[in-house]
Amino acid sequence: MELKIAFIQILPGKDLDENLTKGLDACREAKEKGADVALFPEMWSDGYYLPQDEAELKSLAVDKDSAFIRAFSDLAAELQMAIGITFLEAHEPKPLNSIIFFDRTGKEILHYSKVQTCAFADERVLDGGDDFYVADLDLGRGKVKFGSMICFDREFPESARILMLKGAEVILAANACPMEINRLAALRTRAYENMVAVATCNYPEGQPDCNGRSTLFDGVPWLRDAAGVRDMCVFEAPREPGVYVASLDLDLLRKHRSEDIMGDKYRRPEKYGILSDPTVKDVIGGEFVPWYMISDAEEKDLQEILELQYLAYQSEAALFGTRDIPPLKQTLDEVREEYKNGLILKMTDEDGRIIGSVRAHENEGTLYIGKLMVYPGHRHKGYATRLLTEIENRYPDDRYELFTSTRSLDNIRLYQKLGYRMFAHKRISDELEFVYMENCPSMRKA
Repeated sequence: MELKIAFIQILPGKDLDENLTKGLDACREAKEKGADVALFPEMWSDGYYLPQDEAELKSLAVDKDSAFIRAFSDLAAELQMAIGITFLEAHEPKPLNSIIFFDRTGKEILHYSKVQTCAFADERVLDGGDDFYVADLDLGRGKVKFGSMICFDREFPESARILMLKGAEVILAANACPMEINRLAALRTRAYENMVAVATCNYPEGQPDCNGRSTLFDGVPWLRDAAGVRDMCVFEAPREPGVYVASLDLDLLRKHRSEDIMGDKYRRPEKYGILSDPTVKDVIGGEFVPWYMISDAEEKDLQEILELQYLAYQSEAALFGTRDIPPLKQTLDEVREEYKNGLILKMTDEDGRIIGSVRAHENEGTLYIGKLMVYPGHRHKGYATRLLTEIENRYPDDRYELFTSTRSLDNIRLYQKLGYRMFAHKRISDELEFVYMENCPSMRKA
Protein backbone atom coordinates (compact mmCIF):
# COMPACT_ATOMS: atom_id res chain seq x y z
CA MET A 1 0.00 0.00 0.00
CA GLU A 2 1.22 3.47 -0.88
CA LEU A 3 0.59 6.71 0.96
CA LYS A 4 0.73 9.74 -1.32
CA ILE A 5 1.68 12.92 0.51
CA ALA A 6 1.22 16.40 -0.96
CA PHE A 7 3.65 19.05 0.28
CA ILE A 8 1.92 22.44 0.03
CA GLN A 9 5.21 24.30 -0.42
CA ILE A 10 3.78 27.66 -1.46
CA LEU A 11 4.14 31.30 -0.46
CA PRO A 12 1.54 32.78 1.91
CA GLY A 13 -0.65 35.74 1.04
CA LYS A 14 -1.03 39.07 2.75
CA ASP A 15 -3.85 38.12 5.15
CA LEU A 16 -6.07 35.32 6.43
CA ASP A 17 -8.56 35.54 3.56
CA GLU A 18 -5.84 35.28 0.93
CA ASN A 19 -4.22 32.38 2.75
CA LEU A 20 -7.59 30.63 2.88
CA THR A 21 -8.08 31.01 -0.88
CA LYS A 22 -4.52 29.98 -1.74
CA GLY A 23 -4.68 27.04 0.67
CA LEU A 24 -7.95 25.69 -0.71
CA ASP A 25 -6.71 26.00 -4.28
CA ALA A 26 -3.48 24.19 -3.39
CA CYS A 27 -5.45 21.33 -1.81
CA ARG A 28 -7.50 20.96 -4.98
CA GLU A 29 -4.28 20.76 -6.98
CA ALA A 30 -2.97 18.15 -4.55
CA LYS A 31 -6.07 16.02 -5.11
CA GLU A 32 -5.67 16.30 -8.88
CA LYS A 33 -2.15 14.94 -8.44
CA GLY A 34 -3.44 11.91 -6.57
CA ALA A 35 -2.60 12.85 -2.96
CA ASP A 36 -4.05 11.00 0.01
CA VAL A 37 -3.10 13.78 2.45
CA ALA A 38 -2.12 17.43 1.99
CA LEU A 39 0.40 18.89 4.45
CA PHE A 40 0.92 22.64 4.99
CA PRO A 41 4.05 24.45 6.20
CA GLU A 42 4.12 25.84 9.73
CA MET A 43 1.46 28.34 10.81
CA TRP A 44 -0.12 28.78 7.36
CA SER A 45 -2.97 30.97 8.66
CA ASP A 46 -0.67 34.00 8.91
CA GLY A 47 2.41 32.84 7.03
CA TYR A 48 4.40 32.30 10.23
CA TYR A 49 4.17 35.97 11.14
CA LEU A 50 4.69 36.47 14.88
CA PRO A 51 4.36 40.10 16.01
CA GLN A 52 5.74 40.66 19.49
CA ASP A 53 2.93 43.04 20.40
CA GLU A 54 0.36 41.09 22.41
CA ALA A 55 -2.70 42.81 20.96
CA GLU A 56 -1.55 42.40 17.36
CA LEU A 57 -0.60 38.79 17.96
CA LYS A 58 -3.99 37.92 19.42
CA SER A 59 -5.76 39.67 16.56
CA LEU A 60 -4.11 37.19 14.17
CA ALA A 61 -4.92 34.08 16.21
CA VAL A 62 -7.59 31.74 14.80
CA ASP A 63 -10.01 29.63 16.83
CA LYS A 64 -10.04 25.92 15.97
CA ASP A 65 -13.78 26.18 15.24
CA SER A 66 -13.43 29.27 13.06
CA ALA A 67 -14.64 29.57 9.46
CA PHE A 68 -11.01 29.34 8.30
CA ILE A 69 -10.52 25.91 9.87
CA ARG A 70 -14.01 24.66 8.98
CA ALA A 71 -13.34 25.45 5.32
CA PHE A 72 -10.54 22.88 5.24
CA SER A 73 -12.71 20.34 7.01
CA ASP A 74 -15.42 20.84 4.39
CA LEU A 75 -12.91 20.61 1.55
CA ALA A 76 -11.42 17.38 2.93
CA ALA A 77 -14.88 15.80 2.76
CA GLU A 78 -15.52 17.25 -0.70
CA LEU A 79 -12.21 16.00 -2.13
CA GLN A 80 -12.14 12.75 -0.14
CA MET A 81 -8.58 13.67 0.86
CA ALA A 82 -7.05 14.20 4.30
CA ILE A 83 -5.70 17.70 5.07
CA GLY A 84 -3.27 18.87 7.74
CA ILE A 85 -3.83 22.61 8.17
CA THR A 86 -1.51 24.71 10.34
CA PHE A 87 -2.46 27.90 12.14
CA LEU A 88 -1.80 30.38 14.93
CA GLU A 89 -4.37 29.11 17.40
CA ALA A 90 -6.30 31.35 19.77
CA HIS A 91 -5.53 30.29 23.33
CA GLU A 92 -5.08 31.85 26.77
CA PRO A 93 -2.87 33.19 28.10
CA LYS A 94 -0.87 32.97 24.86
CA PRO A 95 -1.64 31.62 21.38
CA LEU A 96 -0.43 28.20 20.20
CA ASN A 97 1.42 27.00 17.10
CA SER A 98 -0.96 24.26 15.97
CA ILE A 99 -1.95 21.77 13.29
CA ILE A 100 -5.27 19.96 12.79
CA PHE A 101 -5.71 16.93 10.56
CA PHE A 102 -9.05 16.17 8.93
CA ASP A 103 -9.56 12.76 7.35
CA ARG A 104 -11.17 12.14 3.95
CA THR A 105 -14.63 12.50 5.52
CA GLY A 106 -13.81 15.90 7.02
CA LYS A 107 -13.61 14.50 10.55
CA GLU A 108 -10.97 15.91 12.91
CA ILE A 109 -8.62 13.07 13.81
CA LEU A 110 -5.59 14.84 15.32
CA HIS A 111 -5.02 18.24 16.90
CA TYR A 112 -1.43 18.98 17.92
CA SER A 113 0.23 22.12 19.29
CA LYS A 114 3.99 22.54 19.04
CA VAL A 115 5.60 21.34 22.26
CA GLN A 116 9.15 22.54 21.63
CA THR A 117 8.46 26.18 20.81
CA CYS A 118 11.43 28.35 19.85
CA ALA A 119 11.25 30.29 23.11
CA PHE A 120 14.69 31.78 22.40
CA ALA A 121 13.29 33.68 19.40
CA ASP A 122 9.97 35.15 18.22
CA GLU A 123 8.01 32.18 19.56
CA ARG A 124 8.56 33.29 23.13
CA VAL A 125 5.17 35.01 22.76
CA LEU A 126 3.50 31.59 22.41
CA ASP A 127 2.44 28.85 24.77
CA GLY A 128 3.66 25.31 24.14
CA GLY A 129 1.62 22.19 23.61
CA ASP A 130 1.26 19.57 26.32
CA ASP A 131 1.74 16.20 24.58
CA PHE A 132 2.38 14.26 21.37
CA TYR A 133 -0.52 12.44 19.75
CA VAL A 134 -1.06 9.55 17.34
CA ALA A 135 -4.13 8.75 15.25
CA ASP A 136 -5.32 6.37 12.53
CA LEU A 137 -5.60 7.80 9.04
CA ASP A 138 -8.14 5.79 7.02
CA LEU A 139 -7.19 5.83 3.36
CA GLY A 140 -10.22 3.83 2.22
CA ARG A 141 -7.95 0.94 1.19
CA GLY A 142 -6.29 0.54 4.58
CA LYS A 143 -5.14 2.56 7.58
CA VAL A 144 -1.83 4.11 8.63
CA LYS A 145 -0.99 5.28 12.13
CA PHE A 146 0.58 8.74 12.18
CA GLY A 147 1.65 11.56 14.46
CA SER A 148 2.87 15.10 13.96
CA MET A 149 5.75 17.38 14.87
CA ILE A 150 6.31 21.05 14.09
CA CYS A 151 9.72 22.43 13.12
CA PHE A 152 11.92 22.70 16.27
CA ASP A 153 10.35 19.51 17.66
CA ARG A 154 12.65 17.57 15.33
CA GLU A 155 15.75 18.71 17.28
CA PHE A 156 14.64 16.67 20.28
CA PRO A 157 14.97 12.89 19.87
CA GLU A 158 12.24 12.45 22.48
CA SER A 159 9.58 13.96 20.18
CA ALA A 160 9.80 11.31 17.47
CA ARG A 161 10.60 8.59 20.02
CA ILE A 162 7.35 9.26 21.90
CA LEU A 163 5.37 9.14 18.67
CA MET A 164 7.04 5.85 17.74
CA LEU A 165 6.30 4.39 21.17
CA LYS A 166 2.66 5.39 20.75
CA GLY A 167 2.57 3.43 17.51
CA ALA A 168 3.23 6.00 14.78
CA GLU A 169 4.46 4.63 11.45
CA VAL A 170 4.56 8.05 9.82
CA ILE A 171 5.33 11.52 11.18
CA LEU A 172 3.84 14.45 9.25
CA ALA A 173 5.78 17.58 10.18
CA ALA A 174 5.19 21.25 9.39
CA ASN A 175 8.21 23.54 9.06
CA ALA A 176 9.33 27.14 8.61
CA CYS A 177 13.13 27.47 8.52
CA PRO A 178 16.12 26.92 6.24
CA MET A 179 16.42 23.20 5.48
CA GLU A 180 20.18 22.78 5.41
CA ILE A 181 22.40 19.74 5.85
CA ASN A 182 22.17 19.58 9.65
CA ARG A 183 18.40 19.95 9.94
CA LEU A 184 17.93 17.42 7.16
CA ALA A 185 20.33 15.12 9.01
CA ALA A 186 18.16 15.44 12.14
CA LEU A 187 15.09 14.35 10.17
CA ARG A 188 17.02 11.48 8.63
CA THR A 189 18.14 10.40 12.09
CA ARG A 190 14.64 10.56 13.58
CA ALA A 191 13.47 8.29 10.73
CA TYR A 192 16.39 5.88 11.06
CA GLU A 193 16.43 5.42 14.83
CA ASN A 194 12.67 4.98 15.14
CA MET A 195 11.91 3.07 11.90
CA VAL A 196 9.30 5.67 10.97
CA ALA A 197 8.75 7.71 7.84
CA VAL A 198 9.15 11.46 8.31
CA ALA A 199 7.52 13.89 5.87
CA THR A 200 8.31 17.60 6.36
CA CYS A 201 6.65 20.48 4.51
CA ASN A 202 8.54 23.80 4.39
CA TYR A 203 7.87 27.22 2.91
CA PRO A 204 9.60 27.85 -0.42
CA GLU A 205 12.38 30.25 -1.21
CA GLY A 206 10.94 33.77 -1.10
CA GLN A 207 9.50 33.30 2.38
CA PRO A 208 11.90 34.89 4.92
CA ASP A 209 14.41 32.42 6.34
CA CYS A 210 13.02 29.50 4.29
CA ASN A 211 14.30 27.63 1.24
CA GLY A 212 11.83 24.91 0.28
CA ARG A 213 13.42 21.44 0.17
CA SER A 214 10.43 19.68 1.71
CA THR A 215 11.42 16.06 2.25
CA LEU A 216 10.21 12.51 2.73
CA PHE A 217 12.47 10.05 4.56
CA ASP A 218 10.90 6.59 4.33
CA GLY A 219 12.68 5.10 7.38
CA VAL A 220 14.20 2.13 5.49
CA PRO A 221 18.02 2.43 5.48
CA TRP A 222 18.65 -1.01 3.97
CA LEU A 223 16.86 -4.01 2.55
CA ARG A 224 17.25 -7.31 4.35
CA ASP A 225 18.08 -9.32 1.22
CA ALA A 226 20.12 -6.68 -0.61
CA ALA A 227 23.77 -5.69 -0.24
CA GLY A 228 24.74 -2.22 0.91
CA VAL A 229 22.53 0.60 2.11
CA ARG A 230 19.94 2.81 0.47
CA ASP A 231 19.09 6.49 0.73
CA MET A 232 16.09 6.96 3.01
CA CYS A 233 15.39 10.32 1.36
CA VAL A 234 12.93 9.23 -1.31
CA PHE A 235 11.82 12.77 -2.09
CA GLU A 236 13.23 16.28 -1.80
CA ALA A 237 11.38 19.23 -3.31
CA PRO A 238 13.24 22.03 -5.07
CA ARG A 239 13.45 25.48 -3.55
CA GLU A 240 10.69 26.92 -5.71
CA PRO A 241 6.99 27.18 -4.77
CA GLY A 242 4.76 24.31 -5.78
CA VAL A 243 2.48 21.50 -4.75
CA TYR A 244 4.67 18.42 -4.74
CA VAL A 245 3.41 14.86 -4.27
CA ALA A 246 5.60 11.98 -3.07
CA SER A 247 4.77 8.31 -2.53
CA LEU A 248 5.61 6.30 0.58
CA ASP A 249 5.77 2.51 0.27
CA LEU A 250 4.06 1.46 3.50
CA ASP A 251 4.53 -2.24 2.80
CA LEU A 252 8.30 -1.75 2.54
CA LEU A 253 8.36 0.25 5.77
CA ARG A 254 6.26 -2.29 7.64
CA LYS A 255 8.47 -5.15 6.47
CA HIS A 256 11.54 -3.27 7.73
CA ARG A 257 9.86 -2.57 11.07
CA SER A 258 9.05 -6.26 11.51
CA GLU A 259 12.58 -7.46 10.74
CA ASP A 260 15.07 -4.87 11.94
CA ILE A 261 16.58 -3.98 15.33
CA MET A 262 15.88 -0.25 15.68
CA GLY A 263 12.84 1.48 17.18
CA ASP A 264 11.64 -0.18 20.39
CA LYS A 265 13.37 -3.52 19.82
CA TYR A 266 16.35 -3.25 22.18
CA ARG A 267 15.59 -0.25 24.35
CA ARG A 268 16.54 -0.28 28.06
CA PRO A 269 13.96 2.13 29.56
CA GLU A 270 14.88 1.11 33.09
CA LYS A 271 18.24 2.81 32.50
CA TYR A 272 16.82 6.09 31.21
CA GLY A 273 15.34 7.55 34.39
CA ILE A 274 17.18 10.86 34.02
CA LEU A 275 15.19 11.59 30.85
CA SER A 276 11.97 11.93 32.82
CA ASP A 277 13.45 13.54 35.92
CA PRO A 278 12.14 17.13 36.18
CA THR A 279 15.16 18.03 38.34
CA VAL A 280 17.62 17.02 35.63
CA LYS A 281 19.07 20.55 35.52
CA ASP A 282 20.31 20.03 39.05
CA VAL A 283 21.62 16.54 38.43
CA ILE A 284 24.52 17.87 36.37
CA GLY A 285 26.19 18.97 39.60
CA GLY A 286 28.04 22.06 40.71
CA GLU A 287 27.32 24.41 43.57
CA PHE A 288 27.03 28.18 43.58
CA VAL A 289 29.27 30.15 45.85
CA PRO A 290 27.64 33.30 47.28
CA TRP A 291 28.14 36.65 45.60
CA TYR A 292 31.40 38.46 46.21
CA MET A 293 32.18 42.08 45.67
CA ILE A 294 35.06 41.76 43.25
CA SER A 295 36.96 44.46 45.09
CA ASP A 296 36.75 42.33 48.24
CA ALA A 297 37.31 38.91 46.63
CA GLU A 298 40.24 36.92 47.88
CA GLU A 299 43.39 36.83 45.78
CA LYS A 300 43.09 33.08 45.24
CA ASP A 301 39.54 33.47 43.88
CA LEU A 302 40.56 36.11 41.37
CA GLN A 303 43.67 34.17 40.41
CA GLU A 304 41.60 31.07 39.76
CA ILE A 305 39.13 33.07 37.69
CA LEU A 306 41.95 34.58 35.64
CA GLU A 307 43.21 31.06 34.98
CA LEU A 308 39.72 30.09 33.86
CA GLN A 309 39.60 33.14 31.63
CA TYR A 310 42.93 32.14 30.10
CA LEU A 311 41.69 28.64 29.32
CA ALA A 312 38.42 29.97 27.94
CA TYR A 313 40.24 32.07 25.36
CA GLN A 314 43.04 29.60 24.74
CA SER A 315 41.23 27.40 22.25
CA GLU A 316 40.09 30.40 20.20
CA ALA A 317 43.58 31.90 20.21
CA ALA A 318 45.06 28.62 19.03
CA LEU A 319 42.87 28.72 15.96
CA PHE A 320 44.71 31.85 14.87
CA GLY A 321 48.17 30.67 15.88
CA THR A 322 48.63 33.27 18.60
CA ARG A 323 48.29 33.61 22.34
CA ASP A 324 49.22 37.26 22.39
CA ILE A 325 45.81 38.74 23.09
CA PRO A 326 44.90 41.18 25.88
CA PRO A 327 42.38 38.97 27.75
CA LEU A 328 45.19 36.56 28.59
CA LYS A 329 47.32 39.33 30.10
CA GLN A 330 44.75 40.81 32.46
CA THR A 331 46.03 41.35 35.98
CA LEU A 332 44.17 41.10 39.26
CA ASP A 333 44.22 44.88 39.62
CA GLU A 334 42.77 45.26 36.14
CA VAL A 335 39.96 42.83 36.99
CA ARG A 336 39.13 44.86 40.08
CA GLU A 337 39.19 48.10 38.13
CA GLU A 338 37.09 46.75 35.26
CA TYR A 339 34.43 45.37 37.57
CA LYS A 340 34.62 47.67 40.54
CA ASN A 341 31.24 47.78 42.24
CA GLY A 342 30.47 44.60 40.34
CA LEU A 343 29.65 41.09 41.44
CA ILE A 344 30.96 37.68 40.61
CA LEU A 345 29.21 34.33 40.75
CA LYS A 346 31.32 31.23 40.58
CA MET A 347 30.31 27.58 40.42
CA THR A 348 32.44 24.94 42.08
CA ASP A 349 32.60 21.16 41.99
CA GLU A 350 32.26 18.97 45.07
CA ASP A 351 35.94 19.51 45.87
CA GLY A 352 35.60 23.28 45.80
CA ARG A 353 37.34 23.77 42.46
CA ILE A 354 35.88 26.37 40.13
CA ILE A 355 33.87 24.97 37.23
CA GLY A 356 32.84 28.30 35.81
CA SER A 357 32.07 31.92 36.59
CA VAL A 358 30.15 34.93 35.38
CA ARG A 359 30.45 38.61 36.28
CA ALA A 360 27.93 41.41 36.38
CA HIS A 361 27.61 45.02 37.36
CA GLU A 362 24.69 47.40 37.30
CA ASN A 363 24.52 50.98 36.18
CA GLU A 364 21.42 53.19 35.99
CA GLY A 365 18.94 50.34 35.57
CA THR A 366 21.05 48.21 33.24
CA LEU A 367 22.66 44.96 34.31
CA TYR A 368 25.85 44.32 32.34
CA ILE A 369 26.71 40.63 32.22
CA GLY A 370 30.12 39.49 31.05
CA LYS A 371 32.99 37.01 31.21
CA LEU A 372 30.71 33.97 31.18
CA MET A 373 33.24 31.14 31.26
CA VAL A 374 33.35 27.41 31.91
CA TYR A 375 36.44 25.22 32.12
CA PRO A 376 36.96 23.37 28.83
CA GLY A 377 36.60 19.95 30.44
CA HIS A 378 33.17 20.89 31.81
CA ARG A 379 31.62 22.49 28.73
CA HIS A 380 28.41 21.37 27.03
CA LYS A 381 27.04 19.99 30.28
CA GLY A 382 24.66 22.80 31.17
CA TYR A 383 26.91 24.79 33.53
CA ALA A 384 26.95 27.98 31.45
CA THR A 385 23.16 27.93 31.29
CA ARG A 386 22.93 27.53 35.05
CA LEU A 387 25.39 30.37 35.67
CA LEU A 388 23.59 32.78 33.38
CA THR A 389 20.14 31.81 34.64
CA GLU A 390 21.24 32.16 38.25
CA ILE A 391 22.64 35.62 37.72
CA GLU A 392 19.44 36.72 35.98
CA ASN A 393 17.28 35.31 38.76
CA ARG A 394 18.98 37.53 41.32
CA TYR A 395 17.69 40.68 39.65
CA PRO A 396 13.99 41.60 39.26
CA ASP A 397 12.96 41.44 35.60
CA ASP A 398 10.99 44.64 35.82
CA ARG A 399 13.87 46.70 37.23
CA TYR A 400 16.83 45.89 35.03
CA GLU A 401 17.59 45.74 31.34
CA LEU A 402 20.00 42.88 30.68
CA PHE A 403 22.88 43.54 28.31
CA THR A 404 25.93 41.61 27.21
CA SER A 405 28.66 41.65 24.61
CA THR A 406 30.52 38.47 23.73
CA ARG A 407 33.04 37.15 21.22
CA SER A 408 32.32 33.45 21.83
CA LEU A 409 30.11 31.72 19.28
CA ASP A 410 29.01 29.22 21.92
CA ASN A 411 28.01 32.05 24.24
CA ILE A 412 26.16 33.86 21.45
CA ARG A 413 24.08 30.73 20.86
CA LEU A 414 23.44 30.35 24.57
CA TYR A 415 22.33 33.96 25.00
CA GLN A 416 20.00 33.63 22.01
CA LYS A 417 18.56 30.41 23.43
CA LEU A 418 17.75 32.26 26.65
CA GLY A 419 15.98 35.12 24.89
CA TYR A 420 18.70 37.66 24.10
CA ARG A 421 18.54 39.47 20.79
CA MET A 422 21.48 40.86 18.87
CA PHE A 423 20.92 44.58 18.36
CA ALA A 424 24.25 46.16 17.49
CA HIS A 425 27.89 45.47 16.88
CA LYS A 426 30.87 46.99 18.60
CA ARG A 427 34.33 47.00 17.15
CA ILE A 428 36.72 45.36 19.60
CA SER A 429 40.01 46.97 18.62
CA ASP A 430 42.48 46.95 15.78
CA GLU A 431 44.66 44.61 17.80
CA LEU A 432 41.90 42.06 18.25
CA GLU A 433 40.36 42.46 14.84
CA PHE A 434 42.52 39.78 13.27
CA VAL A 435 42.09 37.36 16.16
CA TYR A 436 38.35 37.42 16.59
CA MET A 437 35.45 38.52 14.47
CA GLU A 438 35.68 42.07 13.20
CA ASN A 439 32.63 42.96 15.26
CA CYS A 440 31.72 41.99 18.79
CA PRO A 441 27.97 41.25 18.90
CA SER A 442 26.01 43.20 21.49
CA MET A 443 22.92 41.51 22.84
CA ARG A 444 19.96 42.57 24.94
CA LYS A 445 17.43 40.42 26.77
CA ALA A 446 14.10 40.84 25.05
